[in-house]
Order: sequence, then structure tokens, then C-alpha cells
Amino acid sequence: NRSRLTQQYAKVKKTIEDIDNRIYIRPAKAGFFIWADFRSLLYEVTFEEEVRLFQIIFEHGVYLLSGCFLGCVQPGWFRIIFSVKEKWIEEILKRLKKGLDAYRNSTILSNES
Repeated sequence: NRSRLTQQYAKVKKTIEDIDNRIYIRPAKAGFFIWADFRSLLYEVTFEEEVRLFQIIFEHGVYLLSGCFLGCVQPGWFRIIFSVKEKWIEEILKRLKKGLDAYRNSTILSNES
């Protein structure tokens, strides 16, 4: 249902921007996913660092499709599917926040070494 998808999109977009307003969400025109640009969060803007971010988020129970696996030419882009059950969205977004916090903490720790 189109209105439900529109609501899900808006909720995911707003929550991700609330988690970190440096994350750019490419406006969706159609479909069941959005593209999010996490480059501003990467310790180094490389595909290797994108994969490291992917792995940390995955360890927190969220599977975001890394752009490097889809042929993106710039590191840091992730595809986020928002067409899941509404009751799952909040849990997914909580886990995403925990994963991003863990990534930030891991880069802080590696900078202090």
C-alpha cells in the first residue's frame, strides 16, 4: 500500500537524520529502498572502510547493503530497505544507531592508539 510505504520512508529518513544529521538520504522517487550516504562518518573514505562499517552494523543485527557490492563508484553509500513490517522498523533503527555508535567508538579507539 502506497501510503504505508510513504510513511515508512518518512520515518526511516527522519530517524536516520536524527541519528546523525551528516548522513545524506537521497530522495526516493519510487521503490522499496533508499540510498544513504555515510561518507561523512567514515574514518577514511575507502571501500575497505565502508566494508568495516558494514561489518560493525551487521554485528548489531542490521543488514544494510553496501554500495560497493552494487557497483557504486563512491565509497560510503548504503541501500536501506524500508518496506518491512512496521513493528520491525523501530527495532532495526535502534540497532542501526547502536552499530553506528560502535563504529564511532572503534574509530576513536584506533585514533588513540
